[in-house]
Parts: sequence; C-alpha cells; structure tokens
Amino acid sequence: MTTHAHALPGGSATSASVVPDNDAWVHEALRGQFRGWSCSRVHFAYPLDTRRSYLVELPQHVLSALEEREEIQFKGAQASTGAVLCTHERTYALQFRENSNALFLLDQSASASLENGAREPPALSLPIRMAMHGSVELTHTAPHVRPLRDLLAPHILKSGDGLRQPSNESSSSSADGLGIEWSIIEEQVLASAAEIRSTLKELCAVERNSGVWIRLDPDLVLETLSLLFDTIILQQWCSAAFPRDELESEMAKDCAHELVRAVVGLFCTPSERHTGWEQWDRDRLLRFSGEHLLEQRCSTSPDEELDFMSAWGKLLPDDVKPELGTLRGLFVMDRTRLKYTPYWRLSIEPAMRFSQLFALQSSWSRSEIEPFLKDLCGENEGHLDQMLRRHAKLVHGLGGQNYVARAPVIPFR
Repeated sequence: MTTHAHALPGGSATSASVVPDNDAWVHEALRGQFRGWSCSRVHFAYPLDTRRSYLVELPQHVLSALEEREEIQFKGAQASTGAVLCTHERTYALQFRENSNALFLLDQSASASLENGAREPPALSLPIRMAMHGSVELTHTAPHVRPLRDLLAPHILKSGDGLRQPSNESSSSSADGLGIEWSIIEEQVLASAAEIRSTLKELCAVERNSGVWIRLDPDLVLETLSLLFDTIILQQWCSAAFPRDELESEMAKDCAHELVRAVVGLFCTPSERHTGWEQWDRDRLLRFSGEHLLEQRCSTSPDEELDFMSAWGKLLPDDVKPELGTLRGLFVMDRTRLKYTPYWRLSIEPAMRFSQLFALQSSWSRSEIEPFLKDLCGENEGHLDQMLRRHAKLVHGLGGQNYVARAPVIPFR
C-alpha cells in the first residue's frame, strides 16, 4: 500500500491519501467510476471493530474446496502437535504470524458523487472498519495418524464370525462391545478423512457396522490370506487375476463370508482387464506380511536376512517375491541382520527422533533415513531438507554423502 500527498483546495496544505498497489478494485475505480476524484482519504470509522481478527492465506487446494462447498475442519486446538486445517484429502499446519506493522481493513463500499456546481471534485472516503492482529499461514503437512493405533487397540477382532451382525440390527453398537465410532476417530485424529481411511486400511481396520470400525487381528488376516492362496491354486485360477464372486463362494465353507470379503477388500484391487475380477495389491500384501514377520522374528533380537527372506516367501503366493524395499522405515540393518524398528515407535519430536535414529545407526544415507521421517514431513521435500539441515550434519566420504549426528546422541532402547 503506497501513501501519496495531495494538495487540498486552495493549495495551502496537504492531506495523506492511500492508493493500494496491485488492488484491482482501486485501479478499476480510478479508470472509470471514480474518475475525477481528487484523492482517497482514509479515516477510522467509529465504533471500530476491536474483535481479534486474522487474515488467513489459503492455498489453491483449500480455496477450491471452499468454492465447491466441501466441508473444512479445524482440529487440535488443544493438541501438543498444534492445530491443523483439514480438507477431505489433505492436512495443513497452521502457523500464526503477528503483524510487524499495523494492518487495517478498509471498507471499499463507501461512495460519493459529484455535486452540481461544485468547483472541486470530492474525495473518496475509505473508512477503516477493523484492525487485523496477524495472519495465519497454511502449510501442507503430514497427517497426525499415530493415535489410530491406540484408539483401535481395544477393538481387535480375533474371529471371523465376529464380523457377522443380525440383519435387523438397528443400533451401531455390537454385542461384544468391539468397535469405535467414526465420529470419535475423526475428532481425535488430526488428519483428513481420506488420510484417516488410508491409514485404517494399512492397519487392517474395517467398517463393522455403519460408522463403527474394528481392527482385524494380524494372525487372523494371515490365516485367511493363506486359505485364499490355496483356493486360487485349487481352482486353477491365475493369481494375477481371479473372479471375486466365485472365490468368495468357494471360501464360504472354510471362512465367514464377511471375513473373506473384508480381506479381499484390504489386499486386492479391481482387475483392469476383467470386470468383476480382482488382482493382488502387491505392495500392500508385501508390507503387511513383512512387517508382521519382522515384529515376530526381529523385535527382541536381530534375524539373519537370508533366514528372514526365506520365512517371508512362505507367507506369499508363488508369483509374489519378497522385496526388502517395501519395508523401508520398519527396520535397520546391522550388517546382514535385520532389527525391527518401526518409525511409528519413535518420538514425534524432531530432535528426539534424530537422536534415536543416530543411536541406532551412526551414519545414514538420505535414502535410508528418509522413510523414518516421512510421518513428520509428509511429501514436503522442503520440510525434509530443513529438518535434515537442522538436526543432522552432511559429511562426504568414500561411500558418498551421509548424515551424522549434529548433537549428542541419547541411547535408544
């Protein structure tokens, strides 16, 4: 906003006037409707609105969501991680920036007209209606989905028959008391609805009744997957694509229909070639089975890579081969041995997270350390770079560039 001085009628004094830079409505006024006015005078309107008001800078994605009348939510005003704004698909961190200079809201609706016989054109009056106390900046951030594990911990289903509900069930509650309502999940998890549902799927959580969610026991899921693999072989179907309805029908005598449907929904995607057929989501299948095996074999003591890979292959269909790359962020390698160290068990505080990582391993390449930081910075490469510069030191050696500890390391257990 630029301040100009204009001569008052008579030429004896000047009056400060404000012509905002890069403001479409002011330029339009100057070109047409208010042509001939001598200046734009600014004054305080009374009573001045003294409520605490803030300017929010909206990214294009949020603006588009508002224009399409999508529900926008503010969450976590009391959370230690800070408040966030959530659209249906993304989560944004809120950062308050106090004004270094006074920022006022002008009322552009004020108007005046030329009076017949007037010797001088009138001035456009721009009253100040409100003082802005600061601005709020939105930054796309990683969703805070870690509480989902704790919320679902009391609601783990160990039997496939437990998914069955009476057809006339009018209440969302179940006889065994298992299940947590979506409204509670949405309120307590600082993430968008799409991000929450994606994480629920990763945790093998399914919707039991309308709006009620439970987590399937990993052993139950693996047992059901093994039966699915065997049925596909017995029916001589190709595991790359198989008929969903026929598979569920064949499995009915061995498993509850609801359980089969739930597991197929978790680990399969519709075939691109055949309508009504399914194909395995290989990455999803590998990560689930691999993490479960890591937790069983590599939690208390490291396991040899060759032994682990052999055991992992026995949990998979014949045409799906184990790939350690799908388990990034879940283990650290000690020479030829694997140690189960999932990122979600590490601190959410960046300085402590780096201290824990360097206690596990003194030197990390960027490709090694990045999966252990994704839950803190999401897909924001700039945030990742900033975090690495602040908490780690880049060194150059014969093996290439690696990150080492910048601060003293606290032993991690």
